[in-house]
Amino acid sequence: LMGVRGGGDSFKPGAFRHNGAAALALLPALAAALGFAHQMVAAVGIVGVLSTTILDLSGAKEATFFGVWVTLGLSLAGSALAMMAGLDARARETAVSLEALFTLAAEAQLFALVGFWATVHFKWVQAQHSGATLAMERLLMTASPLVSLIVVTHGLVAAVGSGQAPFY
Repeated sequence: LMGVRGGGDSFKPGAFRHNGAAALALLPALAAALGFAHQMVAAVGIVGVLSTTILDLSGAKEATFFGVWVTLGLSLAGSALAMMAGLDARARETAVSLEALFTLAAEAQLFALVGFWATVHFKWVQAQHSGATLAMERLLMTASPLVSLIVVTHGLVAAVGSGQAPFY
């Protein structure tokens, strides 16, 4: 969507040109985040994806937009509740650890980036809020690799254990 004209950025509504790069960064991290989440989070995600798909196919643009963000918000809330209750793979024998809180903060950033990624695909958002769309694109391309690296690394360490990690 970004174009260059005369040294400055201009906005041209259309398809997000960096969709492949965003998918390469965000989808493995999303899979890792859902991998160590509770079944409640997976259920919210499945119901949310199905309902937003139905809303999208029925032509309800604003409802689809709202459904994407509600699904991501409820998934994050479910992940936080599962972590605090000790129900997910991050649970330890002790109370909530600082590591789990940092992981939850990284998940919140990941879910926000996934929401931005979904938002830049709505043509009506591009037309009505071109400045915000341009800012979301820049944020996606800047923050996605770092946030995804944090979440995927935590997922790998959670899967194989910290004893196998070369940096401990």
